[in-house]
Amino acid sequence: MALESYHPVSKIILILIAGVVIYMLSFPVTGLLVPRDRPFGHMMGNFGTPGNILVNSLSVAVGLVGMLVMSLLLFRKREQTPVEKPKADEFSIMKRALSADEALLLEKVRAVPDGITQDSLRFRLNWSKAKVSTMLSNLDRMGLVQRERLGKTYKVHYQSQDK
Repeated sequence: MALESYHPVSKIILILIAGVVIYMLSFPVTGLLVPRDRPFGHMMGNFGTPGNILVNSLSVAVGLVGMLVMSLLLFRKREQTPVEKPKADEFSIMKRALSADEALLLEKVRAVPDGITQDSLRFRLNWSKAKVSTMLSNLDRMGLVQRERLGKTYKVHYQSQDK
């Protein structure tokens, strides 16, 4: 698991722990800069003498720089390549909101680009005249089809939602 996927609070705790570890590891190195008469253990965290102040201050500074570097690494914003979502066909999305019969009727209307008569739909689907008429009225109200009068029947066109 990558550190970037950790929760921000976990990252902060890791940074704090790293700062303490870096402080403790840098203490012997910075202690070599100052002459001493006691072992390092007595100097750590002791700000009583000027030599101790210098060693502890340098160690704290190194620890803080380490924490800063680690926080920049953990919290940096990576450029994410945009993930292209597969474009859903508007028709397949609309079909999910319709009943099975409405979806089937809409598919038949959509299959004929120049429009299809209501009677022709009735014969292709083997449905009653009333059922086809009622369903087309509902689809017309939803704005999915457009009906235009053609003699005693209607010519039905699919209404694209690209507008």
